[in-house]
Amino acid sequence: MRGLLCAVWIACATPALATTPACQQPQGQVEHRGAKLSVVVEGAGPPVLMIPSLGRGPSDFDELARDLVGKGYTAVRYEPRWFGASRGPERATLDDLAADARAVATASCPDQPVVIIGHALGNRIARAMAAADPRHTTSIILLAAGGQVPIPPEIQQAISVSAAEGRLPNSERLAALKLAFFAPGQNARSWLTGWNPRAAELQARAVTATASRDWITAGGVPLFIIQPTRDPVAPVANGEALIAQYPGPAVMVTLDHASHAILPEQPDAISALVAAWLMGERKAGRLQQISDEWTVQP
Repeated sequence: MRGLLCAVWIACATPALATTPACQQPQGQVEHRGAKLSVVVEGAGPPVLMIPSLGRGPSDFDELARDLVGKGYTAVRYEPRWFGASRGPERATLDDLAADARAVATASCPDQPVVIIGHALGNRIARAMAAADPRHTTSIILLAAGGQVPIPPEIQQAISVSAAEGRLPNSERLAALKLAFFAPGQNARSWLTGWNPRAAELQARAVTATASRDWITAGGVPLFIIQPTRDPVAPVANGEALIAQYPGPAVMVTLDHASHAILPEQPDAISALVAAWLMGERKAGRLQQISDEWTVQP
């Protein structure tokens, strides 16, 4: 049955490309407000901008990017400030990080509106980007969206320990990863690498330095939230609160057997849900059915 569903999605999730201008790989790094950001653009078709979570980089989206490129979309990813080869001022607000994301989208796909996918911290940057200029955002997809419900102190500490790659023993970090980021039975070792503590610290300061809460509204563009059921950082109540106060059209589904590291935990389900949304599915019941059908129990 899942093989048949996969064939259906591959056949149906190919957008009309005739009127879509081509995106382009920026020459060198994208420079903006003193930041220099490394960018990767793959594929052809409507652009999808991907914003990673706290202290992590674009490789978390590798599998989803390949899937979207195969379905006829352009995957736009970048390394945030002080991740990989990217650099920039370390005194920043959430609005500054959102402006970085917008500069990447503009340099890669000039004059084209984009779909934004934001994972974890990336959900805040995605909403801030859309709030600043909703005309250039087609819709937003949020993965493990937090910020509405306070994080317990022990989970906050586990996040800090998890991000301390190269600073703390991996045995200590693995225990923290299991607590804060991975559902029971999932492979927490997959996230022992791929962190940049300096980038994580910059991003955390940017959130606390942002006085305005205007970004929460995301400009009222269509919103799709994929919320994992085992996430202590961003529990389902976060998504429910966001949906309740959102000023535009919004849909939420839950995803079982996943925690905050939702991308490596349930890649097939996320790919199926994103494809359905991009092709225009807006019915919550149907999207939840897709989530349930594609979820894999570890």
